[in-house]
Amino acid sequence: MPSTYRYFLYLSYLSCFLTGIPIALGLIRIKHFSVSTKLILLLMIISIVTEISIFALHKLHISNLFVARLFDAVEFILLSFFFERIFSETKKKFSHALSSVVKVFMIIFIGVAFFDLYTNGFNSMDNISLTTACILLMIYSIIAFFHLIQNPVFDNILRAPLFWFNTGILAYFSGNLFLFIFSNYIEDHFPRLSPALWGIHSLLNITFYILISIGFWKTAARQI
Repeated sequence: MPSTYRYFLYLSYLSCFLTGIPIALGLIRIKHFSVSTKLILLLMIISIVTEISIFALHKLHISNLFVARLFDAVEFILLSFFFERIFSETKKKFSHALSSVVKVFMIIFIGVAFFDLYTNGFNSMDNISLTTACILLMIYSIIAFFHLIQNPVFDNILRAPLFWFNTGILAYFSGNLFLFIFSNYIEDHFPRLSPALWGIHSLLNITFYILISIGFWKTAARQI
């Protein structure tokens, strides 16, 4: 096994292992959690189950792409519900509009996901739906930052759990956007670059889990 490939493989193992940190912190802090924060904790639990399933299927030489495809759909739906809860805290006239945006985005994603499934099949990378999810979640995240600025409940924005959750979401999905767009092309034409690209994906995963962990820890912080 080439040393560079081994390095990126170990990085993916580290990414999987670190999923346990936000879950442990979440279970410790759960009494402080709002409904929206519990949705993030649920996503972390589903993430580690997915990571273990993907690893086990890989070791058994069974295609694991269908597991990733299912997880991507669940992830988008859970995060949509998370943002809908956040947006419901805005002024009433805006909360209705933002709730409608979430519903429209979910319909768009589900439509694209079915098109992707029909076009590429179940055992394939869901590049089209992943790219769509990245763009829609980035829009959610930008709106949520405006919400955070317009509705301050902490004396320091760094004390707000939403700041850390939202930063993690924006960093992860914006960072992975071009990886998801070009992954199949790179696999077909530049296979030697593939491990490095998925190494970047693992680093973004690690960053995401760290930021979510900080958000969970901040749930006990005092408001203004």
